[in-house]
Formats: sequence, C-alpha cells, structure tokens
Amino acid sequence: MAEALQPKVLLPQWIYLALGAEAIPLLKRGFLPLQPLSVDYAPWLLQPAPQVRTQVSEKEYLAHMEREFGKLPDSLKGLLNFDQFLQQAQSKRREIEAAIRKTSDLQQQAKQPDPSVWLQQSFYSQPYQSLSWQHNHNGYGAIWLAIDRTQLEAQILPVSYRDDQPARYSERLMSAPMDQAPLQQYRLLLQKDQLDKFIDLDGRQQGLLRLPPKALKAALLGAQVSTALKSEFCDFWRMDFRYQRSILAQMVWPTGEYRFGFERL
Repeated sequence: MAEALQPKVLLPQWIYLALGAEAIPLLKRGFLPLQPLSVDYAPWLLQPAPQVRTQVSEKEYLAHMEREFGKLPDSLKGLLNFDQFLQQAQSKRREIEAAIRKTSDLQQQAKQPDPSVWLQQSFYSQPYQSLSWQHNHNGYGAIWLAIDRTQLEAQILPVSYRDDQPARYSERLMSAPMDQAPLQQYRLLLQKDQLDKFIDLDGRQQGLLRLPPKALKAALLGAQVSTALKSEFCDFWRMDFRYQRSILAQMVWPTGEYRFGFERL
C-alpha cells in the first residue's frame, strides 16, 4: 500500500512551479524558465502606466515662469521684474498650464517602461488548494516542483492583490486583481540583461535561471498526469543523484471526498 504524504512535510517557505513535460529537460540542465510578459496571462502588465496628473500646482507654475523669465534678453529684463512678468502672463495662465501639462505628459510617455525587457515566472504557495491546480495551464496534469525560495539567488516575492492599478510600473509588475487573492501566488521578475542563458520555445524567447539542486525539495504529480509522462519523470527522478533523495509524490482523490492528498511514489 502506498504511503500517504503528510501535509506538514511540505514546509511553509516552499513555493511551487507548475510545469508539464518540459520539467524533465529543464531539471536535467538545472534551470527554471522565465517567460516574457504575456497579454493573455496578465493584460494589465502591458498597459501604459495611468496618468495621475489632474492640475498644475502653484509650485510647478512658478518654477516654469522663473525659467521663462530667465530666457528673456537682458534688454527686456531691465524693463520689468519677475512680479511684473507674472502679472502680464496672468491672462494667459490657462494656456500656459495646458502647455506645462502637455510637456509633462510627453516626459512621462518617454519614461514608460518597455515590457519586452522583462521576464517573469509565477509560483503557487498552496499545494492542497484545488483552485491553484485548476488555474495553471496544465491543470491536474501538471507537475509541481516544490522550491525553497530561500535557496535561490533571485528574489521571489508575494504578489500584492488590490483593486486599483499602481501608478508605478515596478509595483504593477508585482500586483494582481483582488479577485485572484485566494491563489496567494509569488512572482519572480528579472530583466533580460540580468540573465545570460535563453531558449526559444514556441517562437518565444524564455530566460533560464540556475536552479541549485538544494533548492528543489519535492515533485508533486497531478492526478491526471499521463501514464507515459509519469513513467518517464519517475525514471528520471530516481536516476538523477541530485534529486533522487527528495520527495516524489502524486495527487490522489479519496472516494467520495473533494479534498485530495498525495501518496509517495
């Protein structure tokens, strides 16, 4: 009879990467995949940052007028002081503020980040949650790799769930809509120039991040992993000295229950 895997064996600091058959070649090479930001997965990551400007402050207006006053030729500066310059411009203040807003908007657009420079990977944190298994691309046919995030060089942080999009793009990369909060995901974000290894999969470039063997703690096979993939993966896991002592288990559904468990393989 197969031995049940006790939930307490899966430690709180572990996070889980859901993969399919690609798990085998990735583990052979010792890498984690990082994907380009996807409009299908998270369209808000590809949107420009929202404009938060509503009006020009008095400080901004005065700073602009001081710069304009400084551009006057000396011959005109001798005819009026700064206060008089402001008084003469007052009738055109609305047009001046509109020009200030336009210049500021153009500067913000120039600063808009380029989504194509980023690579990301998302992780789950609750191996006993059916919603998380259903959410990943391979469903119950996935292989979840349990990773101790404290053993990785790259920083993996919890996703922030909220109703509004942060104005700062760096914060938006680490956030998601509030209705996804039950997933309690983690996210890894790196720019392409922070990696030195890449691979082309399905016409898209993916980054490869080194996965130290000590960081990989377990492999959990979904209940619907095909017989062929299960056989191939188990043979690989048991033959590879880097992983063979780590936990290998598969999801099982007790008859008549919604809550599943895992049995060691």
